[in-house]
This record gives sequence, C-alpha cells and structure tokens, in this order.
Amino acid sequence: MKRITIALVIILFVLSLNTVAFAAGSETTKPSNPSIAGIVADVIFLRPLGFAATIAGCTAFIISLPIDLPMQKTELMHETLALKPAYFTFLRPFGEFRLDQSAHRASTPNKL
Repeated sequence: MKRITIALVIILFVLSLNTVAFAAGSETTKPSNPSIAGIVADVIFLRPLGFAATIAGCTAFIISLPIDLPMQKTELMHETLALKPAYFTFLRPFGEFRLDQSAHRASTPNKL
C-alpha cells in the first residue's frame, strides 16, 4: 500500500510539472514572483485536487449530457464542469491561486 501511495504522489507531481510548458506558451500570462511556500502548497495540495476536480467535472458533464442536450446548455455545462477545473489544474502558473480565465475566454470563440 505504501508503494502505491508513493508511486501515485510521484505520478501526480510529474503530471503537475507539465503545466509549466503550457503556461509558458500563453501570451497573456502575466509574470509574477510567487513565494516558495505558495508554489509548494500549489504542487502538493491544489494540483492534485484540481486533477480530481477535472476528472469529476468531466464525469458529471458526461452524465448530465442527456439532460443538457434538449435544453441546449451543453456549452455552459462544458465550460463550468470541465474547462474551468482543467484550466485551474493545467494552465494556471505555479503559485497563482486566482482563476483568471481571460486567457481561456480569449482562446474560445463566443457563439451567439
């Protein structure tokens, strides 16, 4: 059991390191100087929780599709349940705790 826990922590840590490449490619990312404690808290607590929220949100989105399709609310539910947690987990710079979605909104077209 201890080996599985250690392997899971290592895998989640490695997965969270990939977010630096995604964040570095964004033109709208503002440079900031987060503290070491903020980065450590982000890597240890928020990235794994964000990953779990992304999986739970995607699952909830798929489950809610039969209800959302007739009401034509799939885009709203997709953004709320799947994209926001994914953005928070994979595209947000280390140590920043705000959910600034201006970069996400600029990359997704508005459909009227």
